[in-house]
Amino acid sequence: MKNLYKRYGEEVYSENLKSIIYVRQVWGIMIYDGKTSEETFCDINFVKDLIKSKRKLSWLSVDKSYLNNEEKSLLMLCSTNVSFVYFYHPIKIEGWNSSDKIEALSINTVHYLIRKNDFKNSFLSWICLCKDLYLYLHRDTDFLKNIYKWIHRLNIRWLRIWCHNKKFHNLEELKNFITHETESSTEFKSQLLIIKEHFRVVSSILPFRKESSPKFESQIPTIKDFIHTTKIKRDNYFYEKEIQYKRGFDVEDYSENLKSTIYERQVWGIMIYDGKTSEETFCDINFIEDLIKSKRKLSWLSIDKSNLNNEEKSLLMLCSTNVSSVYFYHPVKIEGWNPSDKIEALSIDTVHYLIGKNDFKNSFLSWICLCKDLYLYLHRDTDFLKEIYEWIHRLNIRWLWLWCCNKHFCNLKELKNYITHENG
Repeated sequence: MKNLYKRYGEEVYSENLKSIIYVRQVWGIMIYDGKTSEETFCDINFVKDLIKSKRKLSWLSVDKSYLNNEEKSLLMLCSTNVSFVYFYHPIKIEGWNSSDKIEALSINTVHYLIRKNDFKNSFLSWICLCKDLYLYLHRDTDFLKNIYKWIHRLNIRWLRIWCHNKKFHNLEELKNFITHETESSTEFKSQLLIIKEHFRVVSSILPFRKESSPKFESQIPTIKDFIHTTKIKRDNYFYEKEIQYKRGFDVEDYSENLKSTIYERQVWGIMIYDGKTSEETFCDINFIEDLIKSKRKLSWLSIDKSNLNNEEKSLLMLCSTNVSSVYFYHPVKIEGWNPSDKIEALSIDTVHYLIGKNDFKNSFLSWICLCKDLYLYLHRDTDFLKEIYEWIHRLNIRWLWLWCCNKHFCNLKELKNYITHENG
């Protein structure tokens, strides 16, 4: 869209552009720092044309904390006709709440801590309208219990929450975590009182010992030791817990009834992740085959697993031939195979761990060469931005969004200037 702004300006909204609406399957709008009033005005007119053409906006991304009046108008207009909404900052428009259903809502505040009231006032009205909910929260978020209370009675079809370095795939997992944390916190406080009393008694005895025994002193537990032990117990609880994943259908559901629902629902997505059973993967493979036969396109594919088995590789390869957006959270390489079909958007999120240059190249470059819109969220210590620039600067990428080193880059020029400045 940005290239269209520069090339045509306001005149771009002609019959020629309106005809393009019917050709392209995926349309998205971004609200972010640095976007001009002219661009926002163009977006407002474009969304109006999209609504008139009876087509739906695929996604809306809001990556700005304070919106001006034009941006508020754009947000409110998009909310009436959008499938996916992505928030990266809390947003509240006084006197207004969204009222139209959306397929999916993603809230990503993983890089900063947000307060309970800000979260509730900004996002709860949106959460009540979504079918699929994705929450990426700061590791120190302390109101998971409140989030559970807000959403446990909602008819949410798909849930994924990332917080405290853990992933929750359903309400049961979240509830178990909250219950366990509450019990652990109570146990921790009681044990801390016992240890405190223990130290008081020991401290009163030791001064009267003229020859203290090193062996005796080494057996006295410290508060630090106890905290470390408690952390291990909590982590093991989740490492050993089997992840339960429930789909809305199983093998027997592949009937004419299921096939007919393909035409009713606009957005379909597939996830590959740790804990998914072979039966579920088999179901997904059959479903994708039915989707292809029905001449419908998979909306998105999410890969949140580093080592894929043969069934998951088959699912990934099959999805790659018929998908609009692909999301990677780990490097994945299938020997002897590379994707060959164009995709609308590619998102690579390795912000929580450092990945080597060769792993990045071998896993993602073939995908990058096929995408129109590219979103990269990289670890802050990534040291091969220069190579990334060299790989992508000759590609015909329509939209670029790169987050790294605590900075956002919205185009190749910004990335090049940063690299030049760093190396200069």
